[in-house]
Amino acid sequence: MHLKGYNEHCPIELAKNLIVHESPFVKYLHDSDALKIRHIKSRALMECYAKAKHLTIARIKYGRVLPGKMSFIELFIAHQLKRKYELAKGST
Repeated sequence: MHLKGYNEHCPIELAKNLIVHESPFVKYLHDSDALKIRHIKSRALMECYAKAKHLTIARIKYGRVLPGKMSFIELFIAHQLKRKYELAKGST
């Protein structure tokens, strides 16, 4: 998953937490201790690995990694907008 868009750059720790919490597919892999995440800094890329057994079960249960046709950068931007909205809502 690319961690860098046109003007957006996502830190790796935030990316790991975000993908685990937003994707039931990845959350299942994380909860079963099958998920391994590798960060390639030079290409701003996050690669996720898991054992074939757990991947097959997750694919049967959830189908896709991310909901709809959403990319990771779109998910990150939506998360940032939601956070800014909640901060603005809380300060009024």
